[in-house]
Amino acid sequence: MRMDAPSPTEGPSPTLPAIPSTKASDGPAADARAPATPPGAANASREPASATAGAAHLPALAAGARAGARPLSPEGERRLEKFLEGLRTTSSDANDYEALGRSEPADPDWSPRLEALIQQTIERHAHEFGRLEIGRPRCSKSLCMLTAVATTRDPQQLAQADFQRLIYVYMMPEPWFRASFFDASTTVAGDATGDVFVTYFIRK
Repeated sequence: MRMDAPSPTEGPSPTLPAIPSTKASDGPAADARAPATPPGAANASREPASATAGAAHLPALAAGARAGARPLSPEGERRLEKFLEGLRTTSSDANDYEALGRSEPADPDWSPRLEALIQQTIERHAHEFGRLEIGRPRCSKSLCMLTAVATTRDPQQLAQADFQRLIYVYMMPEPWFRASFFDASTTVAGDATGDVFVTYFIRK
């Protein structure tokens, strides 16, 4: 999972440093299955979910960060919905992912268990992510959807590092994660408050 930086702007989509530094291609060679992003959004490529490359390059937790990730607030939900609406109008792939994440029936023997495991991981490490509001995971038969919004743009790259640390360092190495998923796709874009994230973990 890699996140590219968009072109610098002065508007709602600020320049986002890539974390880690390796970038996905912006040209035709980019994986067409990955969700496209609206103008100004950072593109996300796809890698096997078991990969942890780049985790060692994530910045350590900065002193002074507010303690504890919080659930999505009403304002965070509004920001997320605006972001997803933009994806729906620009990408059929994004529509397909969201339809699966929000509308596909759950697998009663799999989905609740994976939602609980993902949520337990978030809660176990929430004290490290004071720059994030994190939505509850949703798992359908085919995938799990995880969303988050940054609560600050200053400095904006730290919220990206927090979100990647949550996934790369704390989720992907877990045996249950490696046994359940083979791929991950993340899209990120900035608004006036900070970054907005949506990640899909693709079931094996």
